[in-house]
Amino acid sequence: APIDVTLEPDQREITVDKNEDLKVRCSAKCFPKCDVTWGKDFQVLGSNDLINLTETVFGKDLKIVNISSSYEGFYVCLVNNIHGEAKTGFTLSVRESISVKVVIGFVIVIAAIVIVMVFVIVFVIIVIVYKKYLNKKKKNDQHIRCLVEDSIYDTIDESLIGTSRNDEPRTSRDHISRNDVPGTSRDNNSRNSIQNM
Repeated sequence: APIDVTLEPDQREITVDKNEDLKVRCSAKCFPKCDVTWGKDFQVLGSNDLINLTETVFGKDLKIVNISSSYEGFYVCLVNNIHGEAKTGFTLSVRESISVKVVIGFVIVIAAIVIVMVFVIVFVIIVIVYKKYLNKKKKNDQHIRCLVEDSIYDTIDESLIGTSRNDEPRTSRDHISRNDVPGTSRDNNSRNSIQNM
């Protein structure tokens, strides 16, 4: 009978995050029992500190710990007995994981950007409010200046009116002849004529 070999998980492409672990089970239903061999890129794999090969009832498990980019490649499970051989495999890709430091740095950058934006917004609001205050103050100053000018003009007008009244021509009562005042030259002439008598 033909040899049936399967992988679990049964995927032709497997992607694992960096520093994660991967376990793949290779099973073969054959009689007599098949020999199972794992290989990578056409080279036979053996157990070491990071690769663990474990015999099972129907095959052999492959476990890779702390995966790095150097483990990327094509993995093959090869089974054979006296009746023949069969194989199946998968391509392993390693995805760079985002480290905690990178996440913290990203958060710090975002926080800094947010803080700068807040300061910019606050500064813009302060500038707008201050400009509105200056415009309002300018209008108030103009209003006060107009009031002061109107008051000054009113005072000047009143002064001019008072001066024009003082410059009006005097009446006949105000123009009394010097001869009509006692002790003037007319009285002196009369006094002289009496003394001559």
